[in-house]
Amino acid sequence: MGYDLQIVSLAMRFCLGYAHFMISMFGARKRAEFFHAAQETQSFVPYLLGFILLLISAPICAGAVYYVNGVNGNDTNPGTQSAPWKTIQKAANIMIAGDEVSVAAGRYPERVTLTRSGAPGSPISFIGAGIAECQGFTVKSNYVFIDGFKLTAVQGTWSEGGYGIWLEGANCVFENNHFYYCPTGGIITWLTSSSSVIRNNRFERNCLTGLDIRGTNHIIENNEIWGTIAHHSLTNWTPAEDANGISFFGTGHVFRGNHIHDISFDDPETVGYSPHIDGFQTWADANHPAASSILIEKNRIVLPVYKDANAKGVAFMFDSCSTITIRNNVTFVFTVMNTAVGSCNRLKIENNTFVGRLDFPKTYWPGAIDLQNCPYSIVRNNIIYNQAYYAVYIDGTSSTGLQISNNCIYNENGTTPKGTHYSKDLWGKDPSFVNPAAGDYHLKSGSPCIDAGMTVPEIVDDFAGDSRPSGGAYDIGAYEFRITVLP
Repeated sequence: MGYDLQIVSLAMRFCLGYAHFMISMFGARKRAEFFHAAQETQSFVPYLLGFILLLISAPICAGAVYYVNGVNGNDTNPGTQSAPWKTIQKAANIMIAGDEVSVAAGRYPERVTLTRSGAPGSPISFIGAGIAECQGFTVKSNYVFIDGFKLTAVQGTWSEGGYGIWLEGANCVFENNHFYYCPTGGIITWLTSSSSVIRNNRFERNCLTGLDIRGTNHIIENNEIWGTIAHHSLTNWTPAEDANGISFFGTGHVFRGNHIHDISFDDPETVGYSPHIDGFQTWADANHPAASSILIEKNRIVLPVYKDANAKGVAFMFDSCSTITIRNNVTFVFTVMNTAVGSCNRLKIENNTFVGRLDFPKTYWPGAIDLQNCPYSIVRNNIIYNQAYYAVYIDGTSSTGLQISNNCIYNENGTTPKGTHYSKDLWGKDPSFVNPAAGDYHLKSGSPCIDAGMTVPEIVDDFAGDSRPSGGAYDIGAYEFRITVLP
């Protein structure tokens, strides 16, 4: 063919070296087959084509799969399915980027510390096969995936042993786990953490809070939080005067689609205490950076509880925060929003449905939106329903830069809650929910809230994920009206 043999030889050596680098992770059998074929090849072109086809067909960066079994495993084993390790920590000490460990169902009396990091597209993965229960994970590394565990911390402490997961790293994913009865909270993302995802988990009867989110740019979505307690009897630990759903600090977080409910003053481990029960709470100090640039959307918060003027169910208890957007949420609580404790600014409260109960005692000030020391805020397109005391309270400072309009305020018994009537608000207009007694706050045909909202271009869908607007204009409330067409 007229090829210069020296050039061909150099090219083949280069391709052979590059091929060895690229397919070093393909597995010994496939690697041997490839190089045997290369040695038998008499033409450069078939060799190169074969190399390209192998790159296309072979998986890239496939890691090893290991196994842990607390019943028949041994940490001197190779960690195979037939000869598994006994402890999860053994796997944590061995695995590298792309590796995965399958942990058999059972109880593991250990807390696992992770210091090895995965890589983009190749996390280090811990998978619970069945109900695999341990005392939690301390994650001091990046690109870690934890899925399918029951996590019960056992230390009454502010340090890592008090949480189901303590995260200091970045780009981690924790999903489908059950955080149960942890003394200081289900998950804490520490100040150094960033860009991680916490989704589809259950947080049951943890002390103080379900999640404590610090750091930057975390996504917290589709989790269920319930039964938070004030005192942890097993460790005799009472961490603070709270029994919250989510506490958050830092910047850039997104809280989406979470369900917070059934946190009660009647729980045996809360009786005798008067915790603040908040769906979302934030404040600021040395270890709690002021929250800013936070999105809270499509969450359902059900906390219609009270004990006294200080101990009651509040959806959003904010202190020292800024640029928080609260949109497309549904709440059924004693008090919706309270910024009375400290200075806040630039809150956006848009297209929510806030529901109360008319038999709440007025002496404890039940209500919807209470803005104090909170200038430059926006309140629009909200439904405020069945408020026993006030619908909207705005103090003098909060009136600075305030934009408020197009809210629907209604009590089903015909009473009028306290609050100033602002431009384009619909006072005394029944929003016509489908079934409010059952918690279905979709709008019925003919609702005055249909096409009565302001246009908010950044809100492109509603609580259920249906697009906005569906008609000629935005609807008021968390749900956009849809006409159901039967087949």
